[in-house]
Amino acid sequence: MFYPYQKRHSRALSFILTTLFLLLIFSPSVAAQGSDWEGVYGVEFANTSDFPDLAGRGVNTVLLTVGTAESNWKSYYDAAVSNNIKLIPMIWGNNQTAWVWNSTAGEWELNITKYPNSIGAKFINFLKTNPAYLARTRYLYAFHEPFNPQGSTVPLTRLQKFWIQIHEQEFPNNQLKLYGEGYLPGNINGSVDVAHIGAYNFAYNGSTAGYRPGSRNGSAYGPFTADLNEATAATADNIDWYYNTTHSASPAPDGSYAKWLFLPGTFAFDNPGMGMWNRMPEAWEMRTWAEKIAQVKKTRLAGFLWYPFRFSSLYDHNLYDDRYDTSGADRWSEIQTSAQILLSGTNPTPTPPPGVPGDANSDGKVNVLDFAVWVQNYGQNLSGAINGDFNNSGQVDMADFAVWINNYE
Repeated sequence: MFYPYQKRHSRALSFILTTLFLLLIFSPSVAAQGSDWEGVYGVEFANTSDFPDLAGRGVNTVLLTVGTAESNWKSYYDAAVSNNIKLIPMIWGNNQTAWVWNSTAGEWELNITKYPNSIGAKFINFLKTNPAYLARTRYLYAFHEPFNPQGSTVPLTRLQKFWIQIHEQEFPNNQLKLYGEGYLPGNINGSVDVAHIGAYNFAYNGSTAGYRPGSRNGSAYGPFTADLNEATAATADNIDWYYNTTHSASPAPDGSYAKWLFLPGTFAFDNPGMGMWNRMPEAWEMRTWAEKIAQVKKTRLAGFLWYPFRFSSLYDHNLYDDRYDTSGADRWSEIQTSAQILLSGTNPTPTPPPGVPGDANSDGKVNVLDFAVWVQNYGQNLSGAINGDFNNSGQVDMADFAVWINNYE
């Protein structure tokens, strides 16, 4: 016999089970997969002179341009060997790539016997004839934004042909994997093995420091938010979108699915017209992106690269030139801390954002200027001392006023 509340619970349970069944039946299938984690951790664009320091901080991978001159390739790889670092080499020429498509043969010029004068074929042969260097190659950089009409547009069929030539002709038995940036997750399988998720999330909106998180349901960026918890949650969901979209598509010819590297942005432009990408992360934010996003979604990522370490020719600010954040904290130390979080499984005790408690404008003083920031943002879900959140709780409230008044000079 059912009592009324039991009937209600029974109906509710029936509804829940029916909904779950329908979701299983009609939702796009996502291929079952184990962990994608390959232990990749490093930076993009560093000089060989940086290798000893970076290796000491836990970096095991560096993406860099090795150029088109054969005389330079050996020096890059010798530095990688001596510092136990693996490379993702970019062989850039005109139009952002040195790979040449031979229209007559309907293939890429990768074979040294057929194309002895091709830079791409020469580099492939360089790896083949130097096993120690091939072992130091994490991935081979394939193409940059191949679907971008502003760059060097490469049709999908040619990307797939490149993958086949590398995997089936030049380096069978999975001896070399391909990496690319700006690929579309819906048709990525069989055109590249690993691609990037750009987490260029740090931005100002006017004078407010905050974030442009990854979209929860697409490759674009979401709206600006000063809410740290919203930014990390949305960016973590963005990783899920990339993973699920890739695993819902047809696999590569060998049955594999492309994997993803997570690339938090460590650069900024001074140009206010950029609208985003105009703020370097604070040191504590670097740790947060490693701990609260990458570590949480680790099984859906192949690895993690800071983008970039150096790149003064393009960006006004980068990790090398801007080692210390607005409070004086060392961003480079967070490279090492994040390595411990992601590679060793240790989780150092989180530290609050450094600086003088109650100092919103990082001038080393606690005064009415800082109080004005607190008043302006009072009651809002904002994070960081720069927004008046002096206790880093994610809210600007009376607790932050207490921090300010206790340190007022």
